Amino acid sequence: MESMTVYRIDADDPPELTPDIAERFETLFLDEISPEERPEDKRLKPHDGIKALRAIKTNGFTAPQVAAFQRYVSTLIARREHRIATLIAEQAEVPRDSMSIRAYDHLIQSMQAGVAEARGMIDAFVAAFQDRQGVV
Repeated sequence: MESMTVYRIDADDPPELTPDIAERFETLFLDEISPEERPEDKRLKPHDGIKALRAIKTNGFTAPQVAAFQRYVSTLIARREHRIATLIAEQAEVPRDSMSIRAYDHLIQSMQAGVAEARGMIDAFVAAFQDRQGVV
């Protein structure tokens, strides 16, 4: 069996390469993480993306875990985009007062900003990780 390199983020690594990214994504996408992916029962196996998130958060992770984390974040982003599309459709079909319209607009804009931030963060994290590995 091939051994895998376990990576740790050091103080001299670029700021994009931070274990804090895992906690940030967990907070940003808490509503998108299903209970089946993060079971309370410790006997049940969590989703590979959750395992990767935990490994990065504890600063001891492998290259396959970075790839799993990237795929999982992409899934969470897609879920959030679906929620945004649902909100936009809902806003368009139901007549609302001006306060509700402003609230919907604000919610949709903040969710879209979160998606844009998440894309930038995961791209920067993966690029910094690949640079550290010497992958172009």
